[in-house]
This record gives sequence, C-alpha cells and structure tokens, in this order.
Amino acid sequence: MAANASLYKSHKMASPHEIPNDLLINQCQIQKWNSEEVFVYVLNLTWILARTIFDLGLRYSGDMILAVLVILLIYSTYKAYFSPIVYIRNLTEIGFEHVPYLKGVDGAMHLTLAQKNRQLGYKIPSPYPNGWYAIAESYELKIGTVQTATALGLNFCVYRGEDGVARVVDAYCPHLGANLGIGGEVKGNCIECPFHQWRFDTEGKCIHIPDVENIPKGVSIKTWETMEVDGAVWIWYDAEGRPPMWKSPPHEDSKDYGYRGRNEFIISAHIRMSFLTNTEWNRTEDWHIAEMKIDQSYMMMSCDIFPFNVVVKQIGPAQVRLFFNSKLGPMVVYQSITPIGPMLLKVVHRVYSPSYIALFGAVMVYGEAYQTHVSSPPFVKPDKAVKAFRDWYSQFYSPNSKSMKDALQNPLEW
Repeated sequence: MAANASLYKSHKMASPHEIPNDLLINQCQIQKWNSEEVFVYVLNLTWILARTIFDLGLRYSGDMILAVLVILLIYSTYKAYFSPIVYIRNLTEIGFEHVPYLKGVDGAMHLTLAQKNRQLGYKIPSPYPNGWYAIAESYELKIGTVQTATALGLNFCVYRGEDGVARVVDAYCPHLGANLGIGGEVKGNCIECPFHQWRFDTEGKCIHIPDVENIPKGVSIKTWETMEVDGAVWIWYDAEGRPPMWKSPPHEDSKDYGYRGRNEFIISAHIRMSFLTNTEWNRTEDWHIAEMKIDQSYMMMSCDIFPFNVVVKQIGPAQVRLFFNSKLGPMVVYQSITPIGPMLLKVVHRVYSPSYIALFGAVMVYGEAYQTHVSSPPFVKPDKAVKAFRDWYSQFYSPNSKSMKDALQNPLEW
C-alpha cells in the first residue's frame, strides 16, 4: 500500500508520456479483472433471483392463484355492475377469415373483392323489409349528443333533445349537404347544421337561419318515426310510406333488470337468413309476432348439470326478444338485426339481468355459418319450420319494396 502511494507521488507531476509501461499494464489488468468480476457477479445475482422467485412460486402457488382469482372477480364484478361490456367483431373476423392477405396493407381491397365475388343466388327478396330497425344505442345517446348512423342504404342523424327524446332525421342538410350527424349541435329540441347554423325543429322545418329574417317556405329535412325500447333507438321504414303498423311496448318484467353490456357483429348475409332455424315457430294473436320455445341441457356423466329454457319472440323483421330461465335466475337478451346495406347486417345483442346474477349476464355478452340464397329450395320434412318461417316473414314485403338489384346499384361506397 505504501509502495503504491510512493510510486504515485513520484509520478503525479509527470506527463502521460513519462508514466512507466509497467504501471500502465497493471492498471489495464486491474480494469479487465474488474469487468469480468462484475459480469460474473451479475450472472450469479440473476441466477439467485430466478431461483428465489421459482421457490417462492412453488411455496406460495396456492396464494398466488387465489390472488389472481380475486383480482379477476373484482374486475368482473366492476364490469358487470358499473361498466357494461362492449364486445365487437367486424366483417374480417366473421366469414372472411379465409381471404388471403386480409391482414395486409391491401386487406380492405381483398375483402371488397371477396364480397363482390360471392355468389348471391337468384330471386333474392328485398334486403329491406318493412318494419322497425335499431340504429343507435340508448346507453350511448346522452342528452344533447349527436350521432351519425348508416342503415337501409341510407345515412341518418340521431340526436337527443333537452326533453330527453331521441329523434332521427336525414343526415344531410338541404342547404349545402353538410352531414348533421358529424359536427351538428342540439339546440333545445332542434338540430343545427355545423356549416351555416341552419336550425330544424322536431318536425323537420327550418326555423332559424343566421342574418335571415324571412325563412323561405318549404325548407325542411325529413324526420323519421322513432321508438326507444329494448335499449336501442328504432326507426320505422316502410316502402309504401305508411305510418307504423305496430309499436313494441317495453317488457314489464325486465324493467328492474340491469344492463350488462352488448355484443355486436357485422356479417355478410341477407336479413331473412339470419333467423333460419329448424325449431318450430308458432304464430301468435299478433300478426307481426312469431314465437318459439327451446329447451337446452348441458349433460355431464348422464347428469343434466345446467338445464334452461328460452322463449324467443320475433317482432317484425328485425326485432327479437330472448327470455332465458335457468336455475340461476331469469335473464333477457334483446336482439336487433339492422341491414347496413344489401348484404351487410349489423347484429346486436343487449343483455339485461337481475343484480344477483350480474356476473352471469356479463358472461353472456361473450356468448356464427354462411349461406347463399336459394329462392325455392327442395324442402324435406325436417325443414318445414324453415318454410313456415319464410311464409310468415314474407308479409313484411310490399309491392314497392326495393329489389336487391336496385339496392346493389346504389351502395354507400363513396
């Protein structure tokens, strides 16, 4: 130690060129040794840490699994009671997974080509039967908010006025064609254009134009008949221009149920095909309602571990109510089928359940075959339910229902 100190003192004033070579060599060796030592130390420390974690995992594996389950339970409870689940699957995930290069940069082009090349069949009925169609979610349409919607090959503006009533008008302002659903504002119970602040009342009449005292007569926008039920805002569509032939009252038994969330699927199919089933449908006293009953069982070792039954009520061409009864309790699922375009459907299931089975309702949110249309298929005896359903469904068409050919000639591709 003293020798090194004296050696340092003897050379501390010397220039770098005057430092002896043996001292430089010793310093390099010390530095090299320290690097190796640090590497070995870090390696040993990593190995000890890994073994410690592994030993702790083995020792407390039960506690760790329990902690994970508790965290999952807390998260699921939170989602079930306070944050409804929204589960969405788009067109690329349902029916077109086989399309090559779908995940690439040109995926949209390949998807469009696959849709155009798909065989549709012949003598296809109108894609837009007369009835009620859901175009917005009640849960998301707050007072004073505006949304844009696409359905039936048309664009709509949906808004909720200060009186809490949901209203629907054509999307485009008659002035210069601005989309009221994108940037439009709610003024009282009226909708105001985002471009030049033309304002339209609940009847669609223009009642205000900035800096204009005398508003021209006849300036208006089309309004749509609406109802709000089953967790959605619905519009009435009729090819003959007739007023609503029915309205669906709220389901009384489910008024006290909580909303657990919804799933949403975009599928390529004709609206009439979305209901085909071999289960027998029964007509009811109401001409626009059909009903069927399903008994379901889950068997394990010859034991029926979870029996339940479902009563399905179809109201018109696009509204379905599914009433579940099981050992856990009752639950209701409201289904809507909305044609976005001629062969493109938006299918939504909204789940409601009592609070004591909220978790089961949330699970149901997460809980799809593809066809071409045949106008006169060779039905066999087991298919009689399909034929009966088609016959019942045909009453929702009328002489002026838009044909598939006309609908395909005016797609909303731009």
